Amino acid sequence: MSRPKRNHTSIRYYLFKVKGWLSRKLPTRTWWRNQKMGDAELLALHLARIHFKHPYAWLWWQLMRDMFEHLPSYTQAYTRLFKLLPVLQLLLMPQTRPRRYVIVDSQPIPACRWVRRQRCKVVGAWEGYSQQGAFYGFSLHAFVSAKGEIFLYCIRSANQHDYKVAQSLLEVAKVLGQPIKLGDKAYLSDDFVTPPKKNSRSATGWKAPYSKIRKRVETVFSQLVNAHIRLGQYQTKRALEVRVALTILAHNLKIWGIAD
Repeated sequence: MSRPKRNHTSIRYYLFKVKGWLSRKLPTRTWWRNQKMGDAELLALHLARIHFKHPYAWLWWQLMRDMFEHLPSYTQAYTRLFKLLPVLQLLLMPQTRPRRYVIVDSQPIPACRWVRRQRCKVVGAWEGYSQQGAFYGFSLHAFVSAKGEIFLYCIRSANQHDYKVAQSLLEVAKVLGQPIKLGDKAYLSDDFVTPPKKNSRSATGWKAPYSKIRKRVETVFSQLVNAHIRLGQYQTKRALEVRVALTILAHNLKIWGIAD
């Protein structure tokens, strides 16, 4: 996926569409005297940074303040953004609509470099292993549709097993109906359809067309990485949760056709 064009016209158009959508979704809030902007505009500006793939939040906010004079400072904007985390998570709740396929997988989100793990002070971070090797931090577990929409996700310590985390999400995933849940060999169980292992004697229900469908989750994770979900360090798990929620919402807005 190529980098979208970033100019004043495209940014204003994106903000117009996303702000309108958020205004209909967000609950009504009381305006205070020191409040320079609404929640919908605040979230739209943060989502625009991810959509246009700008890596540095503080620099992006300075650019936005050059375009819009009424914006608060960077510190005020991000302090208020942290308070809106429950609202962001509510927007990402799975819709009660049956799905045919759901793909489950996980992605590492390091908290620091491996050699610095002994000095990392992020509460909850732990040692884990992925296909890229050892890392220290958290893992993003997600349920993805065949079109690329992220239905459900959670952030857990890197040492937690993929299957146990996915199993804990199955209760919430019941709103999706009874879809075929596809996973890799780490999810080998009766709950998921996975490729059989070489030494497996029982059938897992895996069919050849499932391989192409399951690749969608790899594409989605690559798009999240391109949107800088793993760029830079974070000092708290809450800061990571805000970053992940914004990145997933910006990704889903493209899938829903709201922010093309």
